[in-house]
Parts: sequence; structure tokens; C-alpha cells
Amino acid sequence: MLLAESHGPTLHHVAELLTQAGYEVETALDPAEALERFLRLRPDAVVVGADLPELEKVPLSVKIRATRWGSAVPILAIDRGHLGKARGVKAILDFKANGYVPDPLKPGELAGKLQALLAPLPEHDLLEPPGASQLLANPAAAAGELKTMNLPTLVRQLHRGARSGILVLSRSLGVRRLFILKGRLVRFDSNRTMEWLTHHLKDQGLFSAEQLPHAWAALKRGRSLGSTLSELGVTLPDASLAVKLAEYLVEMAPGALSAREGRYAFHEGEFPAGDWEGVELALPALMLAGARDHFTLRTFVKLLQPLLTKFPARSATFAADLPALGLSATDLKVAMQLNGRLRLRDLVVHGRGTVRESSGLLWFLSLMGSVTFADSPLPGGTEAEATLAEPLVARRKKSLPEGTVHELREAGLKILTGSYFNALGISIAAAPKLTEMAFQETSIRFHPDSYPEFDLATVQGLLDAVLEKLTASYRILSDEEKRKAYLQHLLSRHAFGRQGQPQAEAEILLCQGDEALKRGDCSTAVFAYEAAIALNAKEPEYFNRLAWASFQATVTSVDERVKTAQRHLKRALALQPASERAQVIFAITENENGQAAAARKRLLQLLEKNPQFDLARAALRKVGR
Repeated sequence: MLLAESHGPTLHHVAELLTQAGYEVETALDPAEALERFLRLRPDAVVVGADLPELEKVPLSVKIRATRWGSAVPILAIDRGHLGKARGVKAILDFKANGYVPDPLKPGELAGKLQALLAPLPEHDLLEPPGASQLLANPAAAAGELKTMNLPTLVRQLHRGARSGILVLSRSLGVRRLFILKGRLVRFDSNRTMEWLTHHLKDQGLFSAEQLPHAWAALKRGRSLGSTLSELGVTLPDASLAVKLAEYLVEMAPGALSAREGRYAFHEGEFPAGDWEGVELALPALMLAGARDHFTLRTFVKLLQPLLTKFPARSATFAADLPALGLSATDLKVAMQLNGRLRLRDLVVHGRGTVRESSGLLWFLSLMGSVTFADSPLPGGTEAEATLAEPLVARRKKSLPEGTVHELREAGLKILTGSYFNALGISIAAAPKLTEMAFQETSIRFHPDSYPEFDLATVQGLLDAVLEKLTASYRILSDEEKRKAYLQHLLSRHAFGRQGQPQAEAEILLCQGDEALKRGDCSTAVFAYEAAIALNAKEPEYFNRLAWASFQATVTSVDERVKTAQRHLKRALALQPASERAQVIFAITENENGQAAAARKRLLQLLEKNPQFDLARAALRKVGR
């Protein structure tokens, strides 16, 4: 799922809702970034903000529709109803969207609309070659999660061992299968409409869009590709057909082999090639192309991190590997510098080729075993002599873009001046795994190795200070006892408007309740708030939250929900008679129960005493409708 939204808080909340609904979400704050990610990731659906800036005076959704992959992808436009700024469906008539949601944060609204849009997607069976079913029925020889980055290692093993079988890559809305014969790719299929072979051949001009159903039906009946094309009035020599099939593999396989979401499974065994006989492509070259298109520079830097101080040299198998590696002329120039007497870090930063090209290539060569690494320079002279004999001219580093400098300073200032929780961007109720993930992601952003081609002189001190703060944050928050002690310390310094002395465990429960309420899980929220009250029954805000969660629950009648909520509100008002939130919620429950006059009177009395209460004023406008 691609989410493009220019308002940061809305982007964050909508991404969280989509993730909770089971979608894998990729986000973008501006249209240019969103279009680049759409072309690179080919998502199953796109969610775009109604007021997202246009790209070259054209809405992003129209740009997407103009691409090959965007003609059939579901696009949903979301508005700003939660901010009181919804523009209405008329404002997005030129978006070419499939649906419109005025308020994406309204419980169930966004997920329900997406489910309706995605449900009608065609779910055709894959084109089953002879023997594939029996082969796939066997237990997988290797399987795992794609995010573990074990798939590249498996691809190397398949290539080196000249193994045969079917590699299945599955995600929530799609399955791709790569058919491998003696370590080489010979066939590909997918149940995602935009990746069908027939769509590829249609885009090549071999037949029209109207002929697509006929072509697909014929192939499903077991007709050969050649005879199917003949029925459509297309005659191609076998050699030309093989070229078309190879082009299809080159277009589809790199993206599949570089996938980072979902699962993979390899079912070993041989199968007849059928129509695809004579079409064979080297797996390593396809994997390198996919990694360069889909992996970020940060990913390559992270993978090479343990090797940066070592001395790489071409292995004994390098020359024999060349035909399968698919190296460009620039790649070969970089590879020729791998003599075991130059550090990897220097080769990446100052060697031939850009930092990204060199990083991707060196990761790939190390993965394939085509390069070895030594802890010290190989024989052939001292390191200093080697550098003199084959100098690396230090590349003049580029200035860090002003926009990036501004973003780093703004984000760094918030980290340095905020709490440990703010530094990692997590709530006080965050799970240990989320804490570790937040530390890793934030640290990568501020680590100098993430900007190897830039001069960091203007921000070096800031980066050092931020990394020190992040390390301290993780050290404290990853330990449960230290986290509670730190939270209690924060609460003692900042009471957060609490009546008495706040308790760390109660505040964590309150936060868990708030998160459940955002998800629309009222029963979990009620349980968390009740547990917080059990620890600290003198805090009126706990009763306010419990009242609201009880009122929002739909398992009982309106009358029962109102009575339960008002019971909790009375306890809150007994502890804090001037509580704006308690009075406002009380008025909302009265209005819901048909007592609009009493609700208005309550709010007017509250505003008469406290004219600055904005929440009460907003509630009065709603009650007065």
C-alpha cells in the first residue's frame, strides 16, 4: 500500500491505521517521492491526500494512471474531515480515484472503503505448467520471511549448486513464482493482473486490450503460447517469441528477487520448460538489477558496515563468475581496484563509480563469493606503498543539501531537548521490540555512514550529540525496570495536570487504553482504564477516559452506555468539579440520550465561568445543531 499525504501527523495516523488493518504501508510526504516509490514498488493500492500538491500542475493520481502499472491500480482519495477541512468529493473529480473518504481517522471508514475496493480484484489462478502442482505439493527445501534478507543467499546457493525448482514469493495480495532450471531462471508467473504475461505481450503491441480475455482463457486451457498468438492473428518465429519471453523475465524477475515483504519458499525438483524452452537467464544478474532498483543506499551501507575496515580482493572464481554476474563497464572498473591492498571504506567513498554503485556492487560481489576480505593488506607492499602505487584520488564531497541540513537540525533539536521517549518517537507503552526498531531506524538517519558522499562539517557536532542521546535513550528504555524508574522521574517533574502523585504503571495503562481507543477497540480501552484506576483511584482524568470509552462501546444500548459513562463522570467531577473534559463528555452523553436542552445548559454554564474553554465551545456548536 502506498500512502501519499503532505500533512505529517495525518500521514502518521493513517499509516498506523492501515498497518493495524493488515496492510504493508510505504509512505511519502510529497508527490515526486510518491511517484518514484509507486514505479519502484508497484503497490497493490494507493491512498492519496485530497490536498496533496500537484506534480507539474497534474494531480499525483493522474500521473499514476498514466503509467503502465497505474492503469488498473485502485486509488483512494482521503480528505481532512478530522481537522474540519474536508473539501468534498467535488474537489477530487479530476483525480481519477476509485473512492473518497472525507475523514480517514473515523473508525472503520478507511479500512472498510479499501476492503470494498480491493475485494473485486480478479483472483485468477496462476498458469500451471505440467508437473508444477506435484512439485509444489512437496515440502519446501527452504522457506522464510523476506525481510530477513535470506533470499539473496538462497539465490546464490541455487546458482552455485545449479539447482532446479520453483521459488514462490507470496504477499497478502499476490503470489509470484520463479521457475529455476539448473540454477537459471526459465519462467515466471504471477496472479497480480498487472504482472501477467498477456499484459506484457499486449503492451508490446502483439494484440489489443480487447483480446486479453481470449488470450488468458486459451493459456488456461493449456494451449501453447505460439498457438494462442496464432489465434489472435499474430505470427512470430520461435526465436522472436523467445526474445519476448526473455524481455518479460528481465522486467519482472528483478523486482520479485528484491522484495522485502512477505514470505518465500523453494520447492526443489525439475519440470518441463514447455513454451519457455530456450529461455534462460542468470539469477545473479537479475538479483543485482533488482537490488539496485529497490534497495536504498542506507541498506547497502548497513550490510557492508562490518566490512568497511577490511581489504577486499577478487576471489579465485571471479573470472569464471563474470558471465553470470551481469556487470556493467563501470562495475568492472570498480572490480579491477579490488586488489586486497585498499580498504573497503576508501573504495566506496573515493573509488571509481558513485557511492551507491560501488556499495551495491561490493555487497553483491561479497554475497556471491566473488570477492574475499582480509583484515590487513595482502602481500605486495605496505599499505602506504600500495596507496602510492595505485592512488585513490579523494573525491570532493558534495555539500549536504540545505533542505536535509534543515531537517536534521529540526529533528535533532527535538531529540536533544525532549525526553528519551520523544527521542525514539515511541509512547510510554511501546513494546520492547518497537523500542529496538525505533532506535535502529532513528540511529541510521543520524549516522554519518548514511551520508558517505557529503561533507558533514556543518552538522557533525549535531550528529554526534544526537547519536549519544539516542544510545542513552535505548539503554534506559530497553530495560523494563530502568524504563519505569525513568518514567516515574518524568512524572515527578511534570505532573501532566494530574491531581495527585502520578504512578508510572498507571500512566502506561492509560497510554495503552488511548492506543486501543484510536484503533476502535473500546473493550480493550475500558479494561486498561479500569486497571489504571485500580492503581490510582484519585485521578479524575482516568475516569474521564473510562467514561468516554464506555460511551463509545457499541455492545450495549445507548441508554446503558450513557448511564455507565455518566456514573464514571460523576466520580471524576467529585475529584475535580471544574474539569472541562468531564463536563463536555457529560453534555455529549446527554445530547446522545435526547437531552439536548440539558446538554446546552451545562455547556453554557461552563463557558460562562470559563470563556477560554475551547473544547466546551466546540461541543456547544455540535450540540446546537
